[in-house]
Amino acid sequence: MFPIYRKMNSFKRYYKITDSNRFVEVSFIQNAPFIQEVKATKYPEKVRIQDMIDCNYDYTEMSDAEIKTYFENPIEGVKTISVSQKK
Repeated sequence: MFPIYRKMNSFKRYYKITDSNRFVEVSFIQNAPFIQEVKATKYPEKVRIQDMIDCNYDYTEMSDAEIKTYFENPIEGVKTISVSQKK
C-alpha cells in the first residue's frame, strides 16, 4: 500500500506517505524548496495522514510526473529536516 503520494491543491505542497505514521513533505517558501520528514505521534497528525490517504479536504493524488519531479529526482541544495511530534 505504501508509499502513497498526495498533493495539496491550495498550496504548493507535495507528500510522500511512507506508513500510517510518517510522511515526507515538500513545500516551497518564496520559491525555495523545503523538505521535512514528519513522524506523527499525536492524534491530530495521525488524522491528518488519514485525510491525505483518503483524499479528504484539499488533498488529491499526484501525477506520475509530479512524483518523479519531487520525490524520485533529488532537489539540489535542499536539506531535509526530521520532525517528531512529542507526546
